[in-house]
Amino acid sequence: MAEQTDPSADADPEGSPAEGDGAPVKKGLGALIDKIKSIFSKKDKEEDQVLDISQAPQEDLNQENLDILKELSEAEQKSKKAKKEKKPKKEKKTKEPKEKKVKVKKEKPPKSPKEPDNSPKIPAKVIVIFLVLAVSIVALITLAQHMMGYKLSLSDARTAYNAGDYFTSYEDLMGMDLKEADEDLFKKARLLGDLQKRDQEYQVFVKRQKYELALDSLVIGVARYEENLDEAKELGIEDEYTKLGDALAELLQDQYGVSSEDAVAMYQLNREDYSLRIDEIIASLHLDD
Repeated sequence: MAEQTDPSADADPEGSPAEGDGAPVKKGLGALIDKIKSIFSKKDKEEDQVLDISQAPQEDLNQENLDILKELSEAEQKSKKAKKEKKPKKEKKTKEPKEKKVKVKKEKPPKSPKEPDNSPKIPAKVIVIFLVLAVSIVALITLAQHMMGYKLSLSDARTAYNAGDYFTSYEDLMGMDLKEADEDLFKKARLLGDLQKRDQEYQVFVKRQKYELALDSLVIGVARYEENLDEAKELGIEDEYTKLGDALAELLQDQYGVSSEDAVAMYQLNREDYSLRIDEIIASLHLDD
């Protein structure tokens, strides 16, 4: 290392100012510190300038101070160059495709083997016989119920017929799958029940003072009596049938002055003319008030 010299020994005795600077020049280490401060305070103006060690007064610096200045100058230059260099752009990280999770099927535990069925097998013939018997029993029960229902309905119809309630007997037999021997009962009940129903309707309408409807029931009853008299004779019910028909014809003549022949003629009219004729008869008897 070089021997340290006294900076004051080489100083200018007159203390002359530095060139271009109105202030007195500091000597020694003070001058070095001022130089470093000026470098860092003027970054924008000194980006293109290089620290010149030679500017420092050689007479005021010893060898060690020169080495420090030189190192600082080089470090400053390197830092300026590093700032000028552009920072490399960060590369975008490419997203790696996510791996799909593969569902692993859980293996079912192996089923334990079934124990062999050592029970005795039923022969096929036995099964067939059992099925035939079961079907036969069901059929017999159904037939028995049908026969019982048939007999009960037929018995009720006969009872009502014998009691003179022909229309009720007709309703009991209506819709039944009748045997040939019982069809005559149904036909008799239908003919007699029709006339009986007309007489019942007449009585109800008179009580309610619905005279046009009462007349309508009598006209239809007498006309149908004349129309079905031959069938009644064939069925052997002429006397009872004639009795009911004559009763209707008598009421029609006595109450409305309409004969059986007129009733048959009216029954053959169309519905509109028939209604007009009924209204005329009611008006002539002053029953429309």
